[in-house]
Amino acid sequence: MIRGGMSGVQVIDDFVARKGEQIRVAPLARGFNLVAWLGPAVLLIGAAVGVTFLLRRWRREAPVEATPVDTPEIDPDDPYLARLREDLERYS
Repeated sequence: MIRGGMSGVQVIDDFVARKGEQIRVAPLARGFNLVAWLGPAVLLIGAAVGVTFLLRRWRREAPVEATPVDTPEIDPDDPYLARLREDLERYS
């Protein structure tokens, strides 16, 4: 086609006319093709805004105060406690 006297733009236009817009490596930024160009940027900005709101919400929530845990009474004659004392003395 180039040897036939067509310019580069005319060759591209001829291919697009025969094969359709999908023949291009990168679609033209017009019409529905704008989704291919703007979609990723819009999604990225939306994700950044969402993460920002989520982090602010987490920071605003009041921390839960720890409540004391009731500890059970320890029986000094407990055989497990006696065994623990023996092991601690033996290995320390």
